[in-house]
Amino acid sequence: MKLKRVRVTKADPENWYEQHIGDTFWVYDGFINKHGEYTVKDDLGGYYIHKDHCEDVGEDEEDG
Repeated sequence: MKLKRVRVTKADPENWYEQHIGDTFWVYDGFINKHGEYTVKDDLGGYYIHKDHCEDVGEDEEDG
């Protein structure tokens, strides 16, 4: 799957990434769940960032 790098630009108080504004994460490009969220590529799984809370930083890569 294709990955893209996004920077967290804002967060709601209940979001896990509230303390990560300005940080970047790899997300799976082209897949947004029914809540409007990207899935974060990580070793733990289950992390999501809302598409309206991040911006593309212009880096892409293939996973796998």
